[in-house]
Amino acid sequence: MPALEQHISQYQKNKQLLEQSCFDIENTDYPEWVVTILFYTAVHLIEAELAKYSQHCLNHKTRNKAVIAVENCKPIFPEYETLYRQSKKARYDCTIFTPKKIKQIWSLFERIESHLKVS
Repeated sequence: MPALEQHISQYQKNKQLLEQSCFDIENTDYPEWVVTILFYTAVHLIEAELAKYSQHCLNHKTRNKAVIAVENCKPIFPEYETLYRQSKKARYDCTIFTPKKIKQIWSLFERIESHLKVS
């Protein structure tokens, strides 16, 4: 299982990826990938937090339960759950995301990021 530092490093790399011009919210041809990357960026933030408690999740189901169970993660569960659902729509349902919708989803990620004190 990756250590806390590895999760932080992957979070940072994912954020750098989102800064690439091809993922600009207003002009991207890949809105589903913006949503997917946002979700997995949040996953690494959450996994970093869980690692502080020696918890490591092997799948989404156990992570969803861990987010509810860990006191510092519990307040962000609604945002995380919505981000999870939206990423599933992006990955499996071929949902079309407008720039407005991506901004709403991005704000969910920012709340998670802010709560976990990483920027």
